[in-house]
Amino acid sequence: MRQAIVRIETLDGRVPQSSHHGGARQPAGANPMERQEVEAKALDLTAPVLGRGNARGELIETIGNLEAVWRRLTSLRGLLQAVGWGIVRSLG
Repeated sequence: MRQAIVRIETLDGRVPQSSHHGGARQPAGANPMERQEVEAKALDLTAPVLGRGNARGELIETIGNLEAVWRRLTSLRGLLQAVGWGIVRSLG
């Protein structure tokens, strides 16, 4: 099992005493996290920085839609190549 212990040191050399231990999980192939677990973990980690609404609405939902966006871009690329737009070659 893998786990992480993180020690943070500030630029002025201080080491905060608080810590977080998330525990260990089985390797990803043996015990993959469910999508809801991944989203909850991402929300816990990003909400303090982005705010809960932005973390969920902006980041997590956008990442969840990347596959659909990529399919649309791939489709658009094919259409643009069909009409001779050479610039779309950089997409992939």
